[in-house]
Amino acid sequence: MTKSFFIFIAVAMLSAVLGTACAKNKVISANDLPKTSQEFLKNHFPDAKVSLVTKEWNEYNVWLDNGFEVNFTRKGEWDEVDGKTRPVPQSVINLLPAAVASYVSAHFPNAQIVSVNREPFGYDVDLSNGMDLTFDYKGNIREIDD
Repeated sequence: MTKSFFIFIAVAMLSAVLGTACAKNKVISANDLPKTSQEFLKNHFPDAKVSLVTKEWNEYNVWLDNGFEVNFTRKGEWDEVDGKTRPVPQSVINLLPAAVASYVSAHFPNAQIVSVNREPFGYDVDLSNGMDLTFDYKGNIREIDD
């Protein structure tokens, strides 16, 4: 058993791992999204077209032609709305506790919410000024990270 044998085993294992990882994401049609997800996109991004949808075992990832990425749980509930540098639609912000928007406008009046992520503890909100805010499900601020 030489060095070549161990290299062969390492390459074989790496290929198996990469093959499994790549197989996790499956490209699907927007029509194959759960109805809840389709309604969310229709209500909050009415002018955007779906560019790509992938499905993993526990989530759907949707890329829109306006640059937004929206992630849904396997049940079709929204999990994350990420505009990168674009402001999240007000209709999505309205889904959060009112205290979140109030806090942002009072403490960061020149910033816009560019990403919202539902977490087990509440919400993670990214602002256009680079700030990352964490709120509980009632809208109380828990953490500020820049």
